[in-house]
Order: sequence, then structure tokens, then C-alpha cells
Amino acid sequence: MLILKEPKTESSNRIVYISKQLVKELYERKEHIDKLKIVYFDEFTDYNLVFCQENGYPVGPRRCEIWFKKWQQRSKLGFPQLKFHEIRHSSSTYKLSRAGQDIKTVQGDTGHSDAKTLLDTYGHIQDVRRKKFSNDLADEFYGQTDIVNDDQNSVNESMDSLLSRVKGNPKLQKKLLAALLA
Repeated sequence: MLILKEPKTESSNRIVYISKQLVKELYERKEHIDKLKIVYFDEFTDYNLVFCQENGYPVGPRRCEIWFKKWQQRSKLGFPQLKFHEIRHSSSTYKLSRAGQDIKTVQGDTGHSDAKTLLDTYGHIQDVRRKKFSNDLADEFYGQTDIVNDDQNSVNESMDSLLSRVKGNPKLQKKLLAALLA
């Protein structure tokens, strides 16, 4: 049995900043739910949920896992199968890699009570970032990079360039995902 209740702590109620694309998708989802209300009429129980079953009832964690697994299979993105909760792990790890020194911004998104917990949970040591850090230090100190990089993990390329390469290369997508989940 699912029980709908308020979050455990006051700090769990927080503002989440989302992209325009996600806003559009949420409006589309709301339109879909509004149609379900018409179709199911008296059989629809409105809990004011973004994600619900066709009759309005809440979606349990196991159902989310099943839907996510089916979506992964349909999407044919070529990533290894993830568990639903691993999305949070990958997202937090990615945000930390993009945030630079701004750990508090990521902490605000994830809802962790302190930055130490966030970093202990998601602050993985990743060789690509270590190589880039070493190159940056060498550039700053000597005015040149001493570390030789292979084509696949060139640490001098920008994150945008890397993302472009990943989007077009299923083999690299698998390697990246494996590194994020390590």
C-alpha cells in the first residue's frame, strides 16, 4: 500500500529549477492527465500527481522501475541497463563535474543537508578529470602540458565537444556511463 504524505523535513520542500524543454514536457503530461480524467470520469481519483496510473492512483516504486526498464529497451540508446534510482546518482555526479567549485549549487539541487554528504556520496575520483587537472596545473606552472593524451580521452577538449562526441558514439556512451556509475 502506498501512503501519500508530506516530505520528512521542511528543507525537503525546495525550489527546483528546470529547463524550458522540461516545462514543455510537463505541460504535455498535464494535458494527457486531463484527458484521462475525462475518459475515466468517476473512476479517476485526482491526487494532483504528475505521474500516476491511468485512473489517477499513485505509481509505486516497483512500477517506476518497470516503466523505466521498458523505456530503456525502447529507446535503444545503447547504455547499460540502469536501475531507476541510478538516474539520481548519474545526475548528481554529472552536476558535480560541471559545477567546478560551486558545490553549494549542486547541494541545493540534490537536497543534501551538507556538502560533505554530497561529496562523499557522489564525488568520485575520475581519471579524465584527474588528467585535466594535472594538465591545467602544468599549463599554469610551466606554460605547457606535459601529459600525453590518447584520442579517446583527450582532456583538453571542452565539455561541449565531449558531449557532442558522446552523443554520436554508442560505444563511448557505454564507457562514459560505466565511469559515472563506478
